[in-house]
Amino acid sequence: MNIFTRIWVAFYAICFTVISVFFMVFALSPALYDRMSTYVKGEILVNKYFSFAVFILAFFVFVISIIFLTTGIRNRKEKRAVAKRTGIGEIRISLDTIENLALTAVKRFNGVKDTKAGIFRNKKEDNVNVALKISVMPEINLPSLSEDIQRKVKKLIEENAGVGVKEVKVTIDNIYTGFRAKVE
Repeated sequence: MNIFTRIWVAFYAICFTVISVFFMVFALSPALYDRMSTYVKGEILVNKYFSFAVFILAFFVFVISIIFLTTGIRNRKEKRAVAKRTGIGEIRISLDTIENLALTAVKRFNGVKDTKAGIFRNKKEDNVNVALKISVMPEINLPSLSEDIQRKVKKLIEENAGVGVKEVKVTIDNIYTGFRAKVE
């Protein structure tokens, strides 16, 4: 959720908090509701500018309600997949599947202890970017291992999924020492 949406949600929540407090008070004291409505009609709404301000506020709350309603009904959730057209129809391969292929390729290397992968689809192109974070055992040639991992991941994804790989980023996140701190 971006900052603009968060601001609107906060504004919406504040408005409905105030409205709910009024309804709770009016439910406990109906006479207070009568006095308040008489005051609002007789003193506040006769002023054109204040009436206009109340209308604008109510209009904003109405518009926000409609936006939230349509957002909740409409299924805008984009499927995380890469689509390919064939002569028979469409093939969709999920990014989770491609991520698992990348993890499988990395686990085949000796000296790799732990791996995390992220797959990012290029919306304008039919290929993906792969980001890997790996922890390795000590005494491993890191540049050589990284290049081998890049080649193997790219080859495995392109051969098995038929999806082009634009870039494979490898980050050596940690050297695995195997020692754990003692808790006393």
